[in-house]
Amino acid sequence: MPGIKGLDDATRSGKMSSPNKMLSCSDKDNLACFEISAEPGPEARAFKTQVQAPYWAKWLEWLLKGPCRTALTLGFFDVFAVSSGMMIGFAFSRMVLEREEETAGYLLFSFFFIMFLIAVFYIKENYGKLGERRPEYELQSIVTGSLIALLCIFIVDSINYKGIKFPQLSFIIAFVFSLMFIIVCRFGLRELLKTIWSYGLAREKVLVIGDNIKEIQSLLDQLHIQRYERFNVIGYLAQKPSNGSNDNLTYLGQFKDLPRIKKDKQIDKVLFAMRGYSDQRHQTLIHRLNECAKLQIQPLIISKIFNDFNVSLTLEGYSEVLTLEHREPAYLKRSLRFTKRLLDILGSLTILICSAPAWLIIILLIKLNDGGPIFFRHRLLGRNGKIFYAFKFRTMVMNAQEILKNDPELFKAFSANYKLENDPRITRVGKYLRKLSLDELPQVLNILKGDMSLVGPRPVKEEELERYGEFGAERIKIRPGLTGFWQVSGRCATSYEERMLMDKFYMYKYSIWLDAVIILKTPIAVFFGHGAT
Repeated sequence: MPGIKGLDDATRSGKMSSPNKMLSCSDKDNLACFEISAEPGPEARAFKTQVQAPYWAKWLEWLLKGPCRTALTLGFFDVFAVSSGMMIGFAFSRMVLEREEETAGYLLFSFFFIMFLIAVFYIKENYGKLGERRPEYELQSIVTGSLIALLCIFIVDSINYKGIKFPQLSFIIAFVFSLMFIIVCRFGLRELLKTIWSYGLAREKVLVIGDNIKEIQSLLDQLHIQRYERFNVIGYLAQKPSNGSNDNLTYLGQFKDLPRIKKDKQIDKVLFAMRGYSDQRHQTLIHRLNECAKLQIQPLIISKIFNDFNVSLTLEGYSEVLTLEHREPAYLKRSLRFTKRLLDILGSLTILICSAPAWLIIILLIKLNDGGPIFFRHRLLGRNGKIFYAFKFRTMVMNAQEILKNDPELFKAFSANYKLENDPRITRVGKYLRKLSLDELPQVLNILKGDMSLVGPRPVKEEELERYGEFGAERIKIRPGLTGFWQVSGRCATSYEERMLMDKFYMYKYSIWLDAVIILKTPIAVFFGHGAT
């Protein structure tokens, strides 16, 4: 196992709240509770930790250190992105649309837009610590904040400020460019931050308090699939060493040693993971939370009581009593299902029209390669266990199945992971089609038919479903996707167990905004061939 990484299920509902704001679990968009990654295991630890961090990484760490510097850095990139978008929008309107807009009015409204945008982003806490917010929440906040700023501009225009004419069409075009640049800059910075984490910079040290090592390891394994390495779990405190511990989590002493360890190790956060929850445990927890407050250490809590995707922890509005409520999974809500299906139809039609020339070229190449069939039909499980045939451009030799059956070693390797590294059955043309995922283009027809979705869990065969255990019945409640969380998180470079965790993670975290993030990441994953065979 590469390392122990995981997910705090107590924040899955996004509703947990606390009146005194002691626990970071109270913030819906905060990652602290559910995106902690331990330091990788010995076999994976050397990938960059032994490499000297480049100067730019140290410089970026300095820029993003502290709330003031972070806010100024993010604000600078937002102003740069909007200014660039406004200039390109103005040039586009003049050169392409041949519209003669008043320069003074355009500049004035551009200035107002920047001011409104910064104010809205500040109110929406978009200038907080970079990386603490999940990417789908980040995208949602950027888009909604930008639309609010645009609405403010139209309100200003309705006042007819000193009779200055507002170039509406040109400004809307510029807004689209600005929004694109803001998203590129913000997510680009997030990727750079991940890079400097891999050099060991800007990471926060986390100490586990409690002896529930098995639960922690399961929790941290979940987080490994998110490739999130901000937090470095250095060890744990308990009455005595746990039998379930391993080399990845070191026993550092008892709770009374916390002040010393805080000083020696420079601890940033502590993660509580205790077995059971009695009145005595409650008093112990309150005492330890108070001690953490005195030491100015942020506490996080793993609670198995609330670690259920079907339960949400909410704060009753008047009495401020914490209540448990059953919640329907997002992927079962009719409104979201309708929206997702509508976007599937519009998106697949767009892809089909735009990729028509590529279809002709691919068909010609396949025919010239061996003269065999163009398409391959793959028998897969769809929504509610319905069998369907997914269309793909053929990338293997025509007797691929016979080759697999006649080679016991090859068949054994395939059965273990349902993938083969350096598969000898792939044709020369198929190799490039797979690398760029062009072999899956015909699946837009399956999307139009309703067999698949643009984004969803990866399609599986009937015999694969058994490996999912109890989760298998739930997994087939939604349509498989042309792309998905697995495809943008390593593809074939991941193990089968990781893929199952990724499918589960996507279903429980499902939202339209998560789909949008995955769609934005897909071209990058395809272009760079991340994890492709």
